Amino acid sequence: MRSQGGFSLLEVMVAGVVASLGLSGLAALLIASVSGTTQAEHHTVALLLATELAELMSISPDDPGVWLAEPPESAPECGLASGCTAAQFAARNYLDWRLRTALDLPQGAGLACRDSSPDDGDAALPACDGAGSLVVKLFWTGPEGEQQLVSELGI
Repeated sequence: MRSQGGFSLLEVMVAGVVASLGLSGLAALLIASVSGTTQAEHHTVALLLATELAELMSISPDDPGVWLAEPPESAPECGLASGCTAAQFAARNYLDWRLRTALDLPQGAGLACRDSSPDDGDAALPACDGAGSLVVKLFWTGPEGEQQLVSELGI
C-alpha cells in the first residue's frame, strides 16, 4: 500500500506561528515608520516656524523689544489702510506666529529671547540667560511625551 503524502498537524501549526511572527514584525515596523514620519513632520514644521520668526525679526530690527516681550492678547489689524506703526505691525505678527505655533505643533510654544546657549531649556523654563544673540526657541511634545526643542538665530 502507498502511504499518503501531506502535512501533519504539527507542521501546519509551526508554519502558522512563523507566519504570525513575520506579520507581527511587519506591523511593528509599520508603526515605527508612521511614528518616525510624524516626528519628522513636527520637526520640519518647527524649523519653518523658527525661520519665519527670525525673518520677521529681521524685517523690523529697530525694535527688538517687541520680540522679547510677551505679545499682547490682541493686536490691531494692520494693513495698508489702517496705517499701523512698525511696533504694532511687529506685535501683530508675533501674536499670529505664537498662535500658529500652538496650533501647528502638539503642545507647541515658542518665544524669542537673548541667549548665549540656545539649545537648552523647555517650555516651562526656556533657559534664556539674557546674554548673547537674539534667538527663537520652539518647544513641543514628541511622540513618547518627551519635550522637543528647535532653536534658530534671530537677527
